[in-house]
Amino acid sequence: WVVLHGQVYDLTAFLADHPGGEDVVLKWAGKDATKFWSAIHKAEWLKEYVQPDWCLGPVGPEPQQAPASDAKLKQYEQEIKELRTKLEELTAAPSRPSAGLQEAMRNAKAAQKTPTRTADAAPAAAPKGETPPVQLTGRRLVVVGHGPVGHDFVVKLIGMVGDGALEVVVLGEELLPAYDRVHLTEYFEHRDASKLSMTDKAWFGEHGVTLRTGARATRIDRERQVVVVQETKTGAVSDLPYDALVLCTGSYPFVPPLQNLSLDVAGAFVYRTIDDLEGMITFARQSKRAAVIGGGLLGLEAAKAVHDLSQESHVLEMAPFLMPAQLDEGGGRALQAKIEEMGIEVHTGSRLKSLVVEGGRVRGVEMTDSTHAETYVLEVDMLVVSAGIRPRDELARDCGLAIGPRGGVVVNSRMESSDPKIFALGEVASYEGMCYGLIAPGWEQASVLAKNFEDATWGLQKKGRPTGQEPPLYEGSDLSTKLKLLGVDVASFGSSTDFWFKRQFDEAKGKELGYNNTIQVDPFSGLYRKLVFGPDQRLLGGLLVGNAEDYFSLLNLSKQDSLGNKAPGDLFVGGNAAESTE
Repeated sequence: WVVLHGQVYDLTAFLADHPGGEDVVLKWAGKDATKFWSAIHKAEWLKEYVQPDWCLGPVGPEPQQAPASDAKLKQYEQEIKELRTKLEELTAAPSRPSAGLQEAMRNAKAAQKTPTRTADAAPAAAPKGETPPVQLTGRRLVVVGHGPVGHDFVVKLIGMVGDGALEVVVLGEELLPAYDRVHLTEYFEHRDASKLSMTDKAWFGEHGVTLRTGARATRIDRERQVVVVQETKTGAVSDLPYDALVLCTGSYPFVPPLQNLSLDVAGAFVYRTIDDLEGMITFARQSKRAAVIGGGLLGLEAAKAVHDLSQESHVLEMAPFLMPAQLDEGGGRALQAKIEEMGIEVHTGSRLKSLVVEGGRVRGVEMTDSTHAETYVLEVDMLVVSAGIRPRDELARDCGLAIGPRGGVVVNSRMESSDPKIFALGEVASYEGMCYGLIAPGWEQASVLAKNFEDATWGLQKKGRPTGQEPPLYEGSDLSTKLKLLGVDVASFGSSTDFWFKRQFDEAKGKELGYNNTIQVDPFSGLYRKLVFGPDQRLLGGLLVGNAEDYFSLLNLSKQDSLGNKAPGDLFVGGNAAESTE
């Protein structure tokens, strides 16, 4: 604890986050640090850094202390000087784009780089049920990537095979262990990374798993069966041997080509990690207007982020309406109306000409949109790129694994790559040409691979598989999803992936296929509801904006062969969709 402005504070939880390092705080433990704090901080900053429950109460007068010696005073003065320099670095206007944007641009270049070896041929699809089982030749398992899917896989695997059955090493490029990216915008409410954390480091010690954070896999040497690892803090490089390797590297933000956007422009960000959000928070103190490139799921999440930072917020979407991958024009327009009610301006049909840069900083975007046929400059101080994702497959490309038509590591129904010792999960895995950008498919893949590894571990231990426990196969995932974007319910569900890939919900496409639909619109509440039916009145899917309270009953109904005792009109809001289908 320390004393600040007459109050006692327990700063234990703040040690790891202190910009100047924990040693500075610990030197003042048990003392009144008010003068030291005030020398480099404004008094009002205390509320920003310190949580209310850290305050233990007021303190009485301290006992008289002998005056500090000249040497001690000089030491304090030097520490103050160093902390002021550090503070200036942290609060100064950045001279380059965010680290996340720089990394995304480097990843894009790496994906275009010529591999060091010829890529494997994509493995031929085995007939259903005939994919060979996973085999382990040793106990050393390396997991590259400690995001939500990578962590989910490790937890499930250890739960199945038990502690110590395999020697598991997990490499996490970020310094933080796995955290919940789905609820990333909630970070702006509490600014506490621990509230998003999916684990703590103690779990790994308790279960005999090695977690290396701040460790980047830079290369896979398949001949020697090693991963080359670089420590992000020290730059130290080492080899990590494996008997089986699981790639959970996820994705990186797609940065569309934009004239003048380079590694020398300050005020440009991506929306992907807690570090990205911290950078946006810092920059927003000197920014008033922000534009987000992308009006899809990720772009609207980023728009909420800049809106929460009290920025005049703009969404720049190339398509004629928002969320074009999940919604039709009616749904996109309904969502736009709800978002604009919040004070966020949406620019559909955007064509970005160039980034306006002055003095090395973002000053605007030269563009046209659906309401401006002539080129104009949208003046902004901050630019956030959130225009979709691409699989982070540069390691796989470089070592010659088979890559899918849209990127990603080609995997079979056991999540096995073209190399039987290397596997892939989540956004980096390409199954039947599809890389899933949602969290639920990644968790399903993690369950499949964990069960297959459990089966392989029985073989490794020469115990034999328990009777009747054939490991499962992955057969694809449902893309149905229910979201809350900027406080608005948005849902999309279908009986199969054809609902999205063949856009069965589009009016013209539906007519070609003989489909019919019901549409319910309430411009006062912002409700938009479109349900699509086949020629036999079977429910094929639907789009819900503004009210998705019966999403799960409708999703279940779309998996049935018929509507049962219902008629399409019964499925309007206020109808009896939730009743039995018997």
